[in-house]
Amino acid sequence: MARLIGSKPRTSSERAIYKFVMEQLPDYIYALFSTSIETINGPKDCDAILFIPHMGVYVFEIKGARKISVQDDQILIHDMEDKTRPYRPEKLDAMKFAVLRHLRVKFGILPQIYDIQCFPRINSDPELNRQLTALYPGETFLFADHLKDSFTFLQKMHECRIREKRLLDKDEPSTIDPRLFCDLTDQMAHNIFHYWETGMKEPDRPSRPPMLFLSHSSLNAVYAKEITEDIESKGVFVWHATDDIPIGTFYKDKETAAIEESDAFLILLSSASQISSEVLYEFETAKKLGKPILPLWIEDCEINDYFKENLQEYQYRIMPKLDAKIMDEIVETIKALPQD
Repeated sequence: MARLIGSKPRTSSERAIYKFVMEQLPDYIYALFSTSIETINGPKDCDAILFIPHMGVYVFEIKGARKISVQDDQILIHDMEDKTRPYRPEKLDAMKFAVLRHLRVKFGILPQIYDIQCFPRINSDPELNRQLTALYPGETFLFADHLKDSFTFLQKMHECRIREKRLLDKDEPSTIDPRLFCDLTDQMAHNIFHYWETGMKEPDRPSRPPMLFLSHSSLNAVYAKEITEDIESKGVFVWHATDDIPIGTFYKDKETAAIEESDAFLILLSSASQISSEVLYEFETAKKLGKPILPLWIEDCEINDYFKENLQEYQYRIMPKLDAKIMDEIVETIKALPQD
């Protein structure tokens, strides 16, 4: 049987998955049910998470639906009271990235992570599978007949990994560069189990990975991504709006919380960023919160009066293209800062 982290689930649909997981799956798998993940945007409820060594982390949204139908290119979910609502994958996507952030910040790891939409009361059929795949090619749907034994279930988890890899191979947009992911080893899974179960805030290391807020203009997004990849490869978590704020969200609330949580603030200065209202807001917020500010000029341009006045007290660097020495200096500076 799998190893349970925390308590048993709440709803009957979740309990059906719990029964299968605890009775059928091997003991190297760790299962977490009905948990709340703390994020900078507040707690997020999650139905179930499975940690499967050398495969990854699987985040489940469990639906107590009795039927699924497709009408006018839209998936409709019929609940036990015969109420109908449209299927929306946004909640599960948000939870997947909340779990990924939690593991990255709390445990310092970045395992492959997958989202699974689970319908334990419904059996699959070829036509339904075809329709679901056509409408949501990147989603994995788990049905009652996939829960008959561990082999069938784990085959479905492998299919999910293959589907994700194919999407990445096709250069589908991805929030996280796949090169940054690590293998979820047996020891990592055990550490997650131990520290989550005991309630200890940190694994056996001095502190959480440092967190850096990266401020830049959208016109410099490509270069910002290169800088992010370099810094994260050296063990510092980088937060910036392009990756970490869901579409349609009021960015100022989210960015203020992220800057407050950050250990340092790196601003990429260019002709575009100097006139960006978003960059200006982020910079002023970081100053107000007393965050260490690291100015990095990424192009040779005239400095406007505002930044000429407000950057006087800060030592800056000039880096129009990636420079290993400067990047190492930035990372070492961040790691040397005291953490809250």
